[in-house]
Amino acid sequence: MNKTKKTRAKAKNKSLNNAPQGATSDLNKKDEYSITARINDQIYTCKTDNLDTAIQELGLNIKNVETRMLLTIEKGGKRFEKLLFVFTTRQIFRNKMARKVFINRLILK
Repeated sequence: MNKTKKTRAKAKNKSLNNAPQGATSDLNKKDEYSITARINDQIYTCKTDNLDTAIQELGLNIKNVETRMLLTIEKGGKRFEKLLFVFTTRQIFRNKMARKVFINRLILK
């Protein structure tokens, strides 16, 4: 039994050592999202690898939100576009839990 565990461990170490380590490796690339928010005839844009902090720091004043918002998120040629009404827009920018749920339900097509 110990012999099989040792051979499995060796095989696992060997496979890990053969992983590409260059600059083109997918493991080293960071996901980059492009966020565009259109609201009140103004456009807010941001590029980031963390959606939660990017949505917080878009520079949007939620007190002045009185119309719908068109939110577009792009990543690697895939795009998510959603029309958000006033209540939902305010919740996403104000409430951390609502923002987290919104990001978890995000589907890029």
